[in-house]
Amino acid sequence: MNAFVDKYEDRIQGVLSCFDRMLFRGYLPIMSGWTMAQLLHAHEIDRTSVKPFLLVNAERVTEHALAMAREHGRPFEDLSSKMRKEDAARKIAERDGIDEGLVCVFSDTSGIDALQQLFRGLQRRDIALVLANVNEQPLSLIRRSVFANEIGAEQIVPTLADVAMP
Repeated sequence: MNAFVDKYEDRIQGVLSCFDRMLFRGYLPIMSGWTMAQLLHAHEIDRTSVKPFLLVNAERVTEHALAMAREHGRPFEDLSSKMRKEDAARKIAERDGIDEGLVCVFSDTSGIDALQQLFRGLQRRDIALVLANVNEQPLSLIRRSVFANEIGAEQIVPTLADVAMP
């Protein structure tokens, strides 16, 4: 462990030790406004820079996960929030004969559920939802989901300039 930390110390923010195992996820587990405020303060992020900070870091996590999956020849799979990811990983490991190392990278599609709720709420108030400048990874999730049919292909546009205003 010390050799690893020594080798990558310029890229390590902190070290956690535990008795069994850890699952790393591609999001920041911020459970309260106070915790979020501490994180933003530590990174010297003011309220006008929050969105770019979050978008850049979400994209970094996704790009890194995709690169790791490609590098190790492992699948990158979209899963619904209702599926037990540990069970799915065990099945993949068993199927592929993986005893150690990277088994799979999962992308949790529960964000699609949130978009659907937003869309339906806006629909009830007769407000249109248009998605523009959507990054490739979430766009691929949206297009593969039933939400793409629900919102309609014409509501997903490459740029804000492509939005048809009434």
